Amino acid sequence: MPSNHFHDQNISADKIVAVAKELFTDNAFQNITLEDIAVKLRCQVKAVTVHFNHIDVLLYRIIEEDFNDLTQMLVTIQYGDDNKIDKLKQILITFMEFGINLHHRYDGLFAFYTSNDKHSITEMAQKTYYRFEYAVLQLKDQQTEESLIYSAFIALHGFIQHHKGYVKDFEEVRSYAESHAWFVLKGLS
Repeated sequence: MPSNHFHDQNISADKIVAVAKELFTDNAFQNITLEDIAVKLRCQVKAVTVHFNHIDVLLYRIIEEDFNDLTQMLVTIQYGDDNKIDKLKQILITFMEFGINLHHRYDGLFAFYTSNDKHSITEMAQKTYYRFEYAVLQLKDQQTEESLIYSAFIALHGFIQHHKGYVKDFEEVRSYAESHAWFVLKGLS
């Protein structure tokens, strides 16, 4: 099949999002265009723009899905069967794993992405943070100051920022992340 042959132009929005997520996992948001996504899908750009008329619309959808995924992970751990300390540790580790394995997309969630719709992205980030804060408050046996929870959140963010892009995946730093999780838990005491 010649390389300029295009597949079916009726590509679903979900397929476009899946391919875009792949590209954004390996590349920063600002380095990907709708044309790059069309090339990966082997279709014309207009097949993408039917669903997403601008890259920011597609990025917003991905960021929204990522926030929802991260929030769901936190909820699943929070209401799981482990004891409270193990749940807290797992929440911290899961957050770091998410940020390191999806470091370019993580930047869109919490760090460096600038969009025309930054207000909505900020709202999603705040909701995710509040879910994190709520989970910590619910799982701590004693009262914890909100400022300590915020400091824990920033400590996780720092761990992610320090390692992102320097490791292939989270497994390379899992033992360090587990140690960091214990360090953060001590700070919450």
